[in-house]
Amino acid sequence: MKVTVLRGVFLSFSALLFSVFGYSTVLYTRFTPVFRNIQCTTVSSDLGDMSTDDDWVNVSGVSTKTCRNDNVYDMYFVQRQSGAVFVKQDTGLKQVGESTVAESTIPIQGNGTLQAVINISLPFMEAFELMSLERVQVVTKITLQAEARIHILGFVYSIMDEQSKVCGFEMQMATQRVGLAQCAATLEELVIPDVDSEEYSPDTMGMSPEYYAEKSHKKDLAFGLLMGFTFALALVMLACGLKAMQGPKATPDEARQVKIADPVKQSASENVQQDEHDVDCIQV
Repeated sequence: MKVTVLRGVFLSFSALLFSVFGYSTVLYTRFTPVFRNIQCTTVSSDLGDMSTDDDWVNVSGVSTKTCRNDNVYDMYFVQRQSGAVFVKQDTGLKQVGESTVAESTIPIQGNGTLQAVINISLPFMEAFELMSLERVQVVTKITLQAEARIHILGFVYSIMDEQSKVCGFEMQMATQRVGLAQCAATLEELVIPDVDSEEYSPDTMGMSPEYYAEKSHKKDLAFGLLMGFTFALALVMLACGLKAMQGPKATPDEARQVKIADPVKQSASENVQQDEHDVDCIQV
């Protein structure tokens, strides 16, 4: 009875550990690579009506991007602090307002939107100077906190990273015509499209090489230890269960007693058979 119980325990634990090993292998494959870049495309850029406030001219615009998330977890984006808005001039950048990005969620292997609102405030004279120009290039610096929330066995694991972008677009304030917005990692890399251009290159949001390598190493280490431990322990439990199925081995003394008892049993069996034969002969 005791051997039967032990055998059941060993084999049950072995099956459970093999299941954990298989599930860990599936998860490792699922989360490799640990992160896939987010691709975004500008779908609209609009400028609102101008308004006046004392000696200031105010105008706001909205830029909307559609983003694709090919990862196996949701991506959350939130802006912790407003970004600065500049007008690009020959002498450099002149700050003229601020930008805000609405909190957004891009679902697992799905599409979502990122919407930036730009508010520009200028004194009357400066606003008239800009409106007298044929075209004006506007640049904003945006920093978003990106968070990946991974759900495993009821637990939620978060990976956070900051995404900093420099975005720009061209506009005509007199006609309120706005071109497509383009983003880049730095101001030097930013190429602002012409206000009349319809060509656009998708923006990419990704991890830095160092951060990507760090997260990949942690993932490989965690899953490697889990898979190695569960597989080795499952084999040990399986071996113990198979051994328990064979039952306990006889000791040398027990084997010798069996050998001694066997001739006695054999002789007794032969005597019984002989007696039965004699009885048959008498009856005949």
